[in-house]
Amino acid sequence: MVAPLAALPVTATAGGTQGDAYAATITDATSRPSTVIRVPGDRPSTTTLTSSNNPARTGEPITFTATVQSVGGTLTPQGNVAFKDGDTVIGTAFFRSTARPATFTTSALSAARHSITAVYLGGTTFNQEEPINWAPSTSPAIDQVVTGPVST
Repeated sequence: MVAPLAALPVTATAGGTQGDAYAATITDATSRPSTVIRVPGDRPSTTTLTSSNNPARTGEPITFTATVQSVGGTLTPQGNVAFKDGDTVIGTAFFRSTARPATFTTSALSAARHSITAVYLGGTTFNQEEPINWAPSTSPAIDQVVTGPVST
C-alpha cells in the first residue's frame, strides 16, 4: 500500500521567471538526493563521465568525474550529480564548473563489469539576478571493469 502524500514529510520549493519556466524540488525524510522535476522551459544540459582507473582491481580507488554543460549558450549549469551503478546510486557530488567538476571516489566495487552513469539532477544558475533553470541529463554509461585481486 502506498502512503498518502499528505502523510509523508515533504518539503517543496518552486521557482521560475515570468511564469514561463518552473522547477520544483521535492524532498522527504528518505530522499537522497532530492528529486528535481523538469518543467517545460528548463534549458537543456548534457552530462559526460570519465573514470580514473579502468580496468581496476578489487579494493583499488576509482574516481568518477562528471562534467555538465549547457546545450548551446555560455552559462554553466550547477547542481547535484548522482553516480549510479545500474539503477543503484553509489554516490553524489555537487557540480560547480568545469574547473570544479563533480567527483566521487570509491574502492568498494566488486569484481565484475559495472555500468556506471552520472545523472545531473537539474539545478539553477544565476545570470546576474535572473535564475536560469537547467533540465536533468544523464551521461552515456561507462563499462567499468573491476577484476579480482592479484593472486600470489
